[in-house]
Amino acid sequence: MMKLIIERDAALKAVGRVHGIVKAKNTIPILSNIKLETGATSLCLTTNNLDQQASDSIAAQVESPGATTVEARRLFDIIRAFPSGGQVALEFLEGDSRLIVKCGRSRYQLATLPAGDFPQFPCLERAVGGALERDLLKRLLQRTRFAMSGDETRYLLNGVHLHIVDTHGQFWLTAAATDGKSLAEAEAIAPAAFENLPAIILPAPAVDEVQRLLGDAGEQIEIYATSTLFELRCGTAELTTKLIDGAYPDYRKVIPTANSVSLPLDVDLMQACIARVLLVCDDKDRTVRFGLAPDALSLSARSAEGASQVTEEIGVSYDGPACDLGFNAKRVKDLLAVITGENAIFAFGADPKAEPALITDSADPDCRFILTLHRG
Repeated sequence: MMKLIIERDAALKAVGRVHGIVKAKNTIPILSNIKLETGATSLCLTTNNLDQQASDSIAAQVESPGATTVEARRLFDIIRAFPSGGQVALEFLEGDSRLIVKCGRSRYQLATLPAGDFPQFPCLERAVGGALERDLLKRLLQRTRFAMSGDETRYLLNGVHLHIVDTHGQFWLTAAATDGKSLAEAEAIAPAAFENLPAIILPAPAVDEVQRLLGDAGEQIEIYATSTLFELRCGTAELTTKLIDGAYPDYRKVIPTANSVSLPLDVDLMQACIARVLLVCDDKDRTVRFGLAPDALSLSARSAEGASQVTEEIGVSYDGPACDLGFNAKRVKDLLAVITGENAIFAFGADPKAEPALITDSADPDCRFILTLHRG
C-alpha cells in the first residue's frame, strides 16, 4: 500500500520536469509511465525512455510507503487541471492495481504497472565533473544547437560536442556543432574539476532536454560525464543520458585563419531583410546572394523557377573586393538568431570566394561560426 499527500504546485513542477522525455508512442507500455516511489518524507518521480532517465523529488506527507508506476502524461494533465494551492492525495492498493488521485472533490482512478518492472538505468561510475554556473552551460548550448545535423546517416553530427581545450595551460569547456554546411563553436573557462572531462557528443534530444531544465535551474548546477553517460543535476532534478558513441570529427581544421576582410552587419536589420528574402525562396532553392561592393551590400533571391525575385540594399562598412557570394538563407537566419550583440561580424579572406565565411558575435568573442558558400 502507498498513501501520501503532496502540494499540487510542487507536484506539477516535478512531473513537468520529468515527463518531457516520455515518448508519445511506446512499444513497451511501462516506458509511458512515471515511477512514483516514497521516501520517509518525500516522493521521488522517475521516467525512462531507455536513452534518458529523468528524476525529481518533492516533499510529501507519507502515511504508508510504497511504489508504483502510472501513465506520465495523464498524471501531468490531471495535476495541471487541479486548482493552484491545493493538496493532492495519492493512494495505491497493491491488490487493486489502481492509483487513486484526489484533490478537493475530484477523484481519479488510474491504471498502474508494477514498479518492479520499471527499467534500471546505468549508473555513472568514475565520472568527471562538478559544479558549474547555469548560464555558462546554457550559453554554450544556445550558441551551438542550431548547427547540429539532422541527417541520421551522419549520426556523429546529430548532437553537440562537449570537450576541454587546453590553451597554454588554460582549460576551456568548449561546445561545437556542425552539419557540414554551417558550424558553431562556443567556449568558456572551465572550473578545475573539469580538466579531465572526457570528450563527449550529447545527442540532440538530450540537448533539448538539458536546455529545458536549465531554464528552471538556479545559479549553480552540476554536470558529470563518462565516456558513455552524461548527467545534469539541477537542484532536486536529475537528467542522465546516453551519449553518441564515436569520435567527433576534427572540425577545427575547417575554421579559416586568414579571414581579415571585415563586414559588420546589424543583426536586427539583417534579420528583417532575411525574413523578407525568405518570402520568395522555396524548398528547392534557398540561396540568398550577397552582392558586396565598397560600403554597400545587396541581398537578392529568386524562386526556383525564377518567377519571383527580391532585392534588398543595405549600407555597410566594407572595404574588401567587390564580389557576389551565395549563402543558404535559412542557415543565415538561424545563425543571426543566436547572436547576442548588435553586430554579426562576417570576415572573408583576400578572395572571399575561396573560403567559408567566419562570423563572430560583437558581444561574445568566445563564439565562432562558419557558413560555407552556397553554390546554388
